[in-house]
Amino acid sequence: MQTEYSAATTAAPGLTHTYLSELSADIYNKIRRQVDVSDWPVLCQALPDLIKGFAVKLGQKNSQVSRAIMHFIHKHHR
Repeated sequence: MQTEYSAATTAAPGLTHTYLSELSADIYNKIRRQVDVSDWPVLCQALPDLIKGFAVKLGQKNSQVSRAIMHFIHKHHR
């Protein structure tokens, strides 16, 4: 039997790439007008820790789906 958690963490590599591309594009589109070009290096350095913190916060919600998403983000955040 496969749980929602295992399904989310064992996505096919192509699907994983699609998820990550869509998430990256969404983040970029939301912040690109708010971040000065000179600040991108600092943001790029800080972003992995920010994403990890987001995943941990999401995982604190008491649902299997939230924990699966947390695991997926944490596993692929670099």
